[in-house]
Amino acid sequence: MEQADLETAVKRVLLGENKVCGLTRPQDAQVAWESGAIYGGLIFVPTSPRAVNDAQAKAVIAAAPLQYVGVFRNAPLKEVVAPRAGSGAGRRAAAR
Repeated sequence: MEQADLETAVKRVLLGENKVCGLTRPQDAQVAWESGAIYGGLIFVPTSPRAVNDAQAKAVIAAAPLQYVGVFRNAPLKEVVAPRAGSGAGRRAAAR
């Protein structure tokens, strides 16, 4: 295995590449990680019931070592590629 993180590598082999999207609370990110998820989705669409602001995103990210993906809808490219204020989200997916 070429993964630096053995736990993540084992999860990928046993469970595949799983993502839990719409995380809004730190405890949910922790449960997702403990249940085998690799990715956590954060929704940055203000009209979504699962939307998070930068402070919420930072708290969720700090709670579990998931790889995080941001979801945006009709956002300007500069907003999508700009780092969220301290969130540390490494990947983002733009939804249209």
